[in-house]
Amino acid sequence: MNLPNSLSILRAVLLPIILFFMFMAQSKPSVLNRSIADALFIGAAATDFLDGYIARRQRLVSDLGVFLDLTADKALVAGLLISLVALQRVAAWIAIIIVLREFIVTGLRSYAAARGWVIAARAGGKLKTVVTMLALAGLIAEIPQIHAIAIVLLWLATLLTVVSGAQYCLDAAPKLTASAPSGTQR
Repeated sequence: MNLPNSLSILRAVLLPIILFFMFMAQSKPSVLNRSIADALFIGAAATDFLDGYIARRQRLVSDLGVFLDLTADKALVAGLLISLVALQRVAAWIAIIIVLREFIVTGLRSYAAARGWVIAARAGGKLKTVVTMLALAGLIAEIPQIHAIAIVLLWLATLLTVVSGAQYCLDAAPKLTASAPSGTQR
């Protein structure tokens, strides 16, 4: 197990711990619980950027690493959004749009990969991730002074989600209608 893969696994392991402190802060309001949840989330979000950087820098990119990274990312964002809906801090429709986009893009990329093609991440998708993580950090913290900023960032993240999701669909369209390279059809 290399360092980037370990960081992806750590991100997935941190999710239930973050949720524990978020729900503890809700049932028994505490700045400490909110602060712990937010600090753990910020650390988890940092591993998202760090694992990819290390993997590329040290040439440790692997199929397992890509799987672990994507799975941990999707679990972290979806788990937090669903929990924030349950805590009535995020509108359900926003969570649905963001999570649905993740399913669609992951499905398109998996389909393309099964046919021997790559649909690379674009700048819009990466920007969407950064804005989403910033919005989530602000919403988890529940600090009144930054709440309005977090809501604006969440709206921006939702817009970027739709735009980048549409771009992935446009990028995938030619691949979905083309014939697969020889030896890859099922």
